[in-house]
Order: sequence, then structure tokens, then C-alpha cells
Amino acid sequence: MADKIKNIFVNKNKLFLIILAIFCSILLWVYVTNQEGKVNEVSFSGIKVVLEGEEVMRDSRGLIVKSLDTKSVRVTVSGSPRVLAKLSASDITAVIDLNTINKTGNYSLAPKIVFASAFNSSNLSGRTASSVAVNFYVDKLSTKTVDVKGINNGSTAEGFSSEPMQFGPATIKISGPETSLAKVDHAWIEVERQDIDATLSFDSTFVLRDKENNVIQDDSIILEFDTVNVTIPVVAIKEV
Repeated sequence: MADKIKNIFVNKNKLFLIILAIFCSILLWVYVTNQEGKVNEVSFSGIKVVLEGEEVMRDSRGLIVKSLDTKSVRVTVSGSPRVLAKLSASDITAVIDLNTINKTGNYSLAPKIVFASAFNSSNLSGRTASSVAVNFYVDKLSTKTVDVKGINNGSTAEGFSSEPMQFGPATIKISGPETSLAKVDHAWIEVERQDIDATLSFDSTFVLRDKENNVIQDDSIILEFDTVNVTIPVVAIKEV
């Protein structure tokens, strides 16, 4: 009799566990289904703007981008919570397609949002992405050669004298937007070596200046060289 009661209890317990497992499975299925059907939105700031086709546009059409108003944008992505939970700003790039641009002028284009290869189309199904337009100007690509000039603000040791500085190369070729190059007059170097008593030769950076000696800061200008060799000839003074 005791064994029968025990068997009935065990069977009921097994039945209860089976029913509980089925119930939990149904709840999990309902939860996953609801989550998959749900669409959330998340925004990422500081997404890098990449220019696609810039080199081809420069080399084949003689055009260059100038005055890009921003180097990063804010991107809003919509999709299921499961997918968005795996997404980070480093997985997103904002691409400006320059392949169809063949003349100078002002442009305002919405970037194409590109996701890292890890997020394939099946993972990102049903998602949308948006960002603000990026404004920029396309100018003619030009080249120009400018002289290297400079001033020696340093000093020589007693009994020595310095002669005019020599530069190698004496000219620098620069390239970039036609309107930007028109402002550049020369490359400028300032030296402040103190108490020198022998000829010096070293590499130095330089800045671009206009005719009024104002410094020109323009990231669209491409330099042939980043540095120039500077030689300061120093001679001994003899009393006669």
C-alpha cells in the first residue's frame, strides 16, 4: 500500500515538473517573440564621417573637398532590443559617397550608414538609420610652389658670427583647393638656437603664411614635405 502511495506521489511530481517545464517554455517563447517584434531606438554621437571616392575624385577629376563642416555626426538606429544591445558606436561609420560628384560647388549630402561586418543583414533586419546632412564645398585641385623663408632669432657665442640661413629644399610644392592655395605666399621657419659656436644643420617644421605674414591653417592643403633641412653657417671672428 505504501509503495502504491509512493508511486502515485512520484508520478504526480513528474507530471507537475513536466507541466512546469512546458509552461516555462511557453513563457520564454512569448517573451522572445514579443522582444523580436519590438522596435527600439538608440542614438550614437561622434560617428566618424568617411569620404568614399576622395582619391579617385582627386586623381581622375581634379577635384578636392574643402570646408567639410563636420568630421562626425549623430546617428539614430532603430531595431530589436536584442540587436541594439550588441551595437556600439565603433561598429558604425557615416560614409559620404563622392563618386558621382564631377564639378565644383556646394554640396549637402546625408551620409550612408555602414555597419561593421559582424552585423550582417540577417542580424540587422528591420533596422533603419538616419543622421543629419553633411555640408561641404568641392573645389578644383591645384598645385603651387612657394619659397621657404625664415628668421634666426637665436644668438652666437662670443667670438662667433652667423651667416644667413640656408634651406634644403629652398622651395616647397603644395597642393589642394585652388581657393586655398591662392592665399599662400611662402613657407616660414623661425629658429631660436642660443650661443651657438659651430655651424648647425637640422630638420625643422614650418608654417604656411600669406603675403602679410599671417599663418594659414587649412587641413585641405597637402604638403610635399613636412620638414625642411635648415643650415646655420657659423664662422669665428678674428681681430686684425
